[in-house]
Amino acid sequence: MSDSLAKQISRLPIDEQEAWLDGLDNELRLELARNPWWFIGRPEQLLPPGEWRIWLVMAGRGFGKSRSGAENLVQLMMDNPTAPDGAPTEWAVFADTFSDCRTICVEGPSGILRVLRGRGMKEGFHFTYNRSLWQIILNTGQILHMRGADNPDVGRGLNLSGLWADEIAKWKYSMRTWSEGVYPTLRIGDSPRAIVTTTPKPGHELLKTWIKRDNGSVVVTTGSIDDNRDNLSRAQLDEMHDLYDGTRIGRQELLGEFLEDVAGALWRWENINIKDFGERKRVVVAVDPAVTNTADSDETGIIVAGKDRDNLLYVLADLSCRDSVHGWAMRVNEAFERFHADAVIYEDNQGGDAIAEVLKSVNPYLPMRPVRAKISKHLRAEPIAALYEQGKVFHTEHFEKLENQMLSWEADDPKSPDRLDAMVHALTSLANVGTASRFLSELADICPSCNQPNTKGVEMCSSCHKPMGV
Repeated sequence: MSDSLAKQISRLPIDEQEAWLDGLDNELRLELARNPWWFIGRPEQLLPPGEWRIWLVMAGRGFGKSRSGAENLVQLMMDNPTAPDGAPTEWAVFADTFSDCRTICVEGPSGILRVLRGRGMKEGFHFTYNRSLWQIILNTGQILHMRGADNPDVGRGLNLSGLWADEIAKWKYSMRTWSEGVYPTLRIGDSPRAIVTTTPKPGHELLKTWIKRDNGSVVVTTGSIDDNRDNLSRAQLDEMHDLYDGTRIGRQELLGEFLEDVAGALWRWENINIKDFGERKRVVVAVDPAVTNTADSDETGIIVAGKDRDNLLYVLADLSCRDSVHGWAMRVNEAFERFHADAVIYEDNQGGDAIAEVLKSVNPYLPMRPVRAKISKHLRAEPIAALYEQGKVFHTEHFEKLENQMLSWEADDPKSPDRLDAMVHALTSLANVGTASRFLSELADICPSCNQPNTKGVEMCSSCHKPMGV
């Protein structure tokens, strides 16, 4: 971590601080009273030098990405008031959703409005906030547009000199939205620029493309939550480290590491695709209960999944939790009612009767379907991973913790993948693996004795150990 100029000056002896201030002209002294960004921002939060087109700030949560995006976009606006033809320049902020754009990037505590006011600019005099068109219009005539990156056409009609794209790794269709809808808007001026701030996601295609680019068009800045510890609650920082240190999600979310796919994992990031749920055919809630309920216990995996009329499968929600027996049972019932599910799926290998009784205690009318795991977790998961690879399973949004399990779990991992187990049970139920449906028959040979899937071409069933030809 490097310190801001303000922090460096504060460490000097008083006489040296006074000498530094005496060396400034009156205009700079007045500017210091407003805590300008060049003074209080850390060096890695300031606009980098060079002729770059994209500045990617890929860092952990709490790094100060939002403040960096807002401050530097406003600075670019101030530095470039007019286009080559003399017209006022236009700019834009893009976020995962319009709500995020408004509440975080513009109106948030580190947003555009705070930055403008910090520069002494007053609403109604120096700028207008048009809440009908969702624009900020400076008295110079410059316009800042606000957009949610909900669809690839989000930037259509804009002619920009620069933009800020926030949390791009969360965007539903990030590659397509960036390449078709956002980046093509940068068409005004000699050097239109994009500031991109995001927490990384494992194997993310667009981030991977930028990281590997070496022609100077992309500058990548990385950092962790600890870089900004002077501005964060010490108690909260300690809690985050206690929860996530030594974990894959901690490396990603706290340290801001870009994690590649794990060689032995069944799933790859490129196979996890986002799609809205089609015309509903069936919905189930699957639960994989934790054996104990302590601070060190596994979570109870609770996944809602559905099948549409085209027989495509969807993960609709991840409601996994660490809770008491009654607590997770209530959550399962709430999910059942919220999604108007058709059944609750649970594994009855260990404590199956007890699980059924707990679920009945919160709703005696729950339609429940027990499943017995006769093969290893890895073999159960293989047909489902193959469906992802074939483009037959989608997520309706990114489920961060579930997807981290999918991308990192290996067959020899002793830790139970709670969310992943529940997801596999849910999708297996919808795909009717046990009845050798046509939907999965191309992926595995089904044992005629026990109805369990096996690798194609094997002679002996791995579950019941009977010949596959019988």
